[in-house]
Amino acid sequence: MHKVTFLLAGLALSINAQATAPTGSLDLGQTCTNDKECKNGAKCYGTTSDTIRACGNFNAACDDDSQCAFNTCSSNGLCSGFLPLSSTSAASTSTSTSATPSIITGTAGSQPSGQAPITAPANSLNLGETCSDDAQCKNGANCYGTTAFTIRVCGNFNAACENDSQCAFNSCASNGLCSGFLATQASNGTSVTMTTSMAAPSSGFGGVSAGNGTAVASATGGVKPSASGVPFDSSASGIVRVSGGVVAALVGFVAFLV
Repeated sequence: MHKVTFLLAGLALSINAQATAPTGSLDLGQTCTNDKECKNGAKCYGTTSDTIRACGNFNAACDDDSQCAFNTCSSNGLCSGFLPLSSTSAASTSTSTSATPSIITGTAGSQPSGQAPITAPANSLNLGETCSDDAQCKNGANCYGTTAFTIRVCGNFNAACENDSQCAFNSCASNGLCSGFLATQASNGTSVTMTTSMAAPSSGFGGVSAGNGTAVASATGGVKPSASGVPFDSSASGIVRVSGGVVAALVGFVAFLV
């Protein structure tokens, strides 16, 4: 008996507490006890006897949409009409609008004289593509031209960088510029052989040609006379062929000594 008394007393206190809400203080959708508590003339309504009453609830009487919490005010004077946009659709529309990239218009003079400036969406141009503004390049690469007469491209040689992914033709060096060697360039550099041409002496001894041809120095071999000199026989190891003129000169030199 005492428990029932306490429950009834608590329920009465709760009703009294709700009934004390100031006139016109409750927003749409808030729990209410009478119409006067709701803002903008909305009705305090529950769809059934077991439904919690709320300002502008579904099927509450209305004069316009501003008195409905979850629907529009339909032609029958009830909050039962469909909303033009659901909250989900509105959120997706807002997201898609914010995701649309802004267009970056290239300014005059952003390219060398005679080259039209580039206009492109932000973050849309790949490394090596012609650009007019840093914001147009993907991955934070810089739009750069090495001189005033160089067409600017994303991640160009000597462009400022933070990592290799911002450089089109080089790696990002320790000085923060796209000037480092790529791994493929370094490996190819060791295999390059240099060949040079040098004039052969007009006369000589010990198997050196006395012609006016050239001898080619190779990075992987010795010195070989050209075809205009004395023929070279690689199969006769240790044997040197000399022309008749050289032999005559040698004989004359020996005779002079004797």
